[in-house]
Amino acid sequence: MAVAAVWSLVIIPGLNRLQNTTQEILSGQSTQYSSADATAKLIAVLQRRQDLASNRVRLKSIFIDQNNPVVFISRIEELANIHHLTLDTNLEEPDDKLTSSLDLTVAGQFNDALAFYNDLTHEPTLLTINKVSLDTPTNTPGLISLTLEATSYWY
Repeated sequence: MAVAAVWSLVIIPGLNRLQNTTQEILSGQSTQYSSADATAKLIAVLQRRQDLASNRVRLKSIFIDQNNPVVFISRIEELANIHHLTLDTNLEEPDDKLTSSLDLTVAGQFNDALAFYNDLTHEPTLLTINKVSLDTPTNTPGLISLTLEATSYWY
């Protein structure tokens, strides 16, 4: 009888407290793991957001800004000036697909015109060059005229 009393008064309540304590410890560990996982996921999401923001800026640089196409035209004028070429441009308004026709004609020395073309093709702005033609005007010996017909892309 004394053994039964010890079991019911001491050992069984002690085992129950041990089981409850074990459950609390395991619950606390899983909460810590969950909290650590959540923190790691939050850090990953914030890093991804930052990467997307920097890619957005990079993507914007390859399209012509509808609100400020002067930046693009100024860059083409700058390239023509660097290579000592005269420039004639015709950039149409973008259509509903945000594309437009771009016609460029530069005139000057052959090597300068080719250097201009090379630099233009390495610009970050996306252009699809549809046609390139070289002419030698009869009234200006030693000079050439380079004409480009291209499609430009806008945002």
